[in-house]
Amino acid sequence: MKSTPSERGRSGQVVNCLNGIGIDVYYREVAVAQIAEGRDNGRNSSDNRLTTAMTFSGVVPLWWGIGPAGTVSYVPSQKLLCIGGGVGASAGHNIAGGPVLVNEGKAKDVLSGFSVSGGYNLTPLRGTQGSWNPSGTTGGYAMGIPGAAGAITYSKCAQF
Repeated sequence: MKSTPSERGRSGQVVNCLNGIGIDVYYREVAVAQIAEGRDNGRNSSDNRLTTAMTFSGVVPLWWGIGPAGTVSYVPSQKLLCIGGGVGASAGHNIAGGPVLVNEGKAKDVLSGFSVSGGYNLTPLRGTQGSWNPSGTTGGYAMGIPGAAGAITYSKCAQF
């Protein structure tokens, strides 16, 4: 079967796509799968493997939705507990929690120090959450009060 360059992936496999959109989706899915398996385009490293952290966060809206914020994350595979506090803003979304993916080799660095986090829930059982700091990001599922929230926090971690 002959295909045009826009229908062909980098390794030569034919990808069904509409104006190149399918290729981008395909490569993102392959990259996520490779990182999860610890092989990021041939670079085998535990620094690229993902692990799960259970993360819970909350904001106490004292003034127009703004107030103190707190976060707790636990990485069972590393027996790593991280607790932090800061300031946050919420629009109905005061408490949420659930599993997030974090880089296994840098979990302590990603979950400690200053970070910016946010999330939203469409229903109590359907939402998402994530955080960013200079060492990396987290992202995943959340259960909580419907609405949206964001926070800037500082966390410390301890390994048990």
